[in-house]
Amino acid sequence: MALITYNLLKAVERQTDDKVLKTEIQKYIKKSSAMATGILNECAQSDDTYTNQILTLEIQFWQMTCIELAIKSKHMEFLDQLAVRNLFGTVWNGKLEDTTTLKFFSCLMCPALSLKLLNYKTDKSTTHDNPGEQPAPKKICANLGKIKDFLQASKTKLAYNLISYVMFLSLFAYVLLFDLASTISNLEYVLMTWVLAILGEEIRQMATSNEKKEYFSNGWNIIDMCTIAMFFIGFGLRFKHFQDALDWPRVVLAVDFVAFFFRLIHIFSVQNVLGPKLIMIQQMLKDLVYFLVILVVFVLSYAIASHSILFPDSPFTRETFLQIIRKPYWHLYGELFLEDTEGSADCTTDVRLWTNGIYPRCPSKTGQIVVPIMMAIYMLFTNILLLNLLIAMFSHTFEAIHKRSESLWCYQRYFILKEYGMRPVICPPLNICWHIYDLVQRVCCRHSTVEDPLRFDNDEKRSNSARTDAKESTIIEINYGMLQAHLPDLQKRVRTLVCKVYGDVDTIVEKTYSDDDDPHFGLRIIQMANTLQSLWKVVFPFSNTSSTFRLVKYLEEKSEISFYWKHLADSHTKETMNTIQQQICDLETRIDVLYNLPLHLLQRNSFDKYIESENKTQSERTETMIKTIKRRLNCLTKQEEEFRNAISTQLKDMKAEIMESKTKQEEEFRNAISTQLKDMKAEIMESKSKQDEVFQITILSKIEQAAEREDEFRRKVYV
Repeated sequence: MALITYNLLKAVERQTDDKVLKTEIQKYIKKSSAMATGILNECAQSDDTYTNQILTLEIQFWQMTCIELAIKSKHMEFLDQLAVRNLFGTVWNGKLEDTTTLKFFSCLMCPALSLKLLNYKTDKSTTHDNPGEQPAPKKICANLGKIKDFLQASKTKLAYNLISYVMFLSLFAYVLLFDLASTISNLEYVLMTWVLAILGEEIRQMATSNEKKEYFSNGWNIIDMCTIAMFFIGFGLRFKHFQDALDWPRVVLAVDFVAFFFRLIHIFSVQNVLGPKLIMIQQMLKDLVYFLVILVVFVLSYAIASHSILFPDSPFTRETFLQIIRKPYWHLYGELFLEDTEGSADCTTDVRLWTNGIYPRCPSKTGQIVVPIMMAIYMLFTNILLLNLLIAMFSHTFEAIHKRSESLWCYQRYFILKEYGMRPVICPPLNICWHIYDLVQRVCCRHSTVEDPLRFDNDEKRSNSARTDAKESTIIEINYGMLQAHLPDLQKRVRTLVCKVYGDVDTIVEKTYSDDDDPHFGLRIIQMANTLQSLWKVVFPFSNTSSTFRLVKYLEEKSEISFYWKHLADSHTKETMNTIQQQICDLETRIDVLYNLPLHLLQRNSFDKYIESENKTQSERTETMIKTIKRRLNCLTKQEEEFRNAISTQLKDMKAEIMESKTKQEEEFRNAISTQLKDMKAEIMESKSKQDEVFQITILSKIEQAAEREDEFRRKVYV
């Protein structure tokens, strides 16, 4: 559910442009991501096998596995967990254990060597007895099974397909270089057959994909189809004779060979060092497109301006357009064409001579002066500024991808594992026979010969969950000597199932047998089979599978002696007890599922109706969730408007208060200033009056003193 929540939140985030809502959604995305990774790590610490089954088990109603949900939403943090890496390693190796490269390639040359050089994961769990004591037919079957496991491993299929593809490219190169004559050779027909086999594999991938959009969303598939179509065009042109000098079939096939060779890069993504580099190249190509948009502005502006000055009044021809673009483009790589700019010794200004191509045209005198200056400025911007900008963009892209290279590699590895895990063992061009066989199986038997390795492989239309497989993994091989010790445990498990279904053991178990009454265990096993059949009749109507009851043949035996000789004597004990244990595990799983369902659901006639109702309920839940999200978006927009209105009102009130306080403060300030001015004026007037009185007194005293001096002077004169 955490992954489903993550997917839904990602989808909502892509559909909204509200930054506030995006921030809120990203918080919940982080929470759901942390929850998903935390649950995965907890499961991985308890049991790796059970964790792998959970990751590859199809989620009901969503028709997707946990891995597919993480891939669809590009949940890199989830894909970077150790449990997911271990799962991919298990699918990559198949039933093989890790080995050296030399041993693996030796086994590729001779698959029979895998019996001696390689170790199989099933050896430890299946070889309870001494292998030397096994009969010869069983040894042969076991060895053939090991060789089959080796051939069906994903890395084995990739290795064989890589070898086949290299052989195809070698043959293609030989035909291009040495055998592409005027007549069509036999090797070309072999190439045609090989390409048809590759086309058949692409058609199989398209047919087995869940949606055609999913197939064409992968860029490598588009490259494959275009490459194959180009080969058919080139091969078809071989039947037509061209009169002109240009050999069109050779050109088309040569370009197609480059495209086929380029397809090898996709195989490198399986390697943890080269895989992230491919993503870097892809992102750098996007950066290069943006750079070219800027570069075109500089190139075209300089190209047209420089050519119009160097060669005025040029004729409107194709060669003129090529000359306009050719020089500025090669300037980027250091080719300056100085002889064309400055003029060579054998150039001419005669229109008839340079028009016919006898002599090159001489540049104008103005161009010889102005264009070198323009070239210097152009080279400064393009070779120094723009190219360094491109290098900086590439460096930023490299650092950003290098930080999450491990998670990106896991994301790439998923598609490689899915592609080669579902491919047949037989490589092109021999896989045509296998495609015909697979088509017959799909049309007639409604059954595919190859299954998805990243989906949990359930028998009986995947009806049993991972819990069934976990329970069946506890089944042990019981021989006749061990029967006395293990039979009470099986009886206890059956009684527990009876209690869950009927609530009382005595409802269907009417009689028990002691060891004295049943010395050969026959009556007790027959009674157990009858009890399991009664349980099966109750559980089967609620099952959505077409599985059958396994113990029918044991119910036909009425005599203990005949049951013993047919099903318990000699080597029959293991088969009988394993069948009973499998039936018990199957019922335990089904009853556990039904036991946890609500009571009203158990009253339905069929479990299919429950599935249909749950599908409808799930779709209604999805619609309700979408409506709720839209309603919340509308509420958020309304709240945002209310918030903005409240803020604007508060701002207006604050502005009015500020203006009022400002006017009051201005009035008080003015009054204070006027008061201070009046006081200062009064003080000045008082001081001025005082100064005037003092000045007058001083003047009068000085006048009196002058008068006295004058009187004294006159007296002295008269005397």
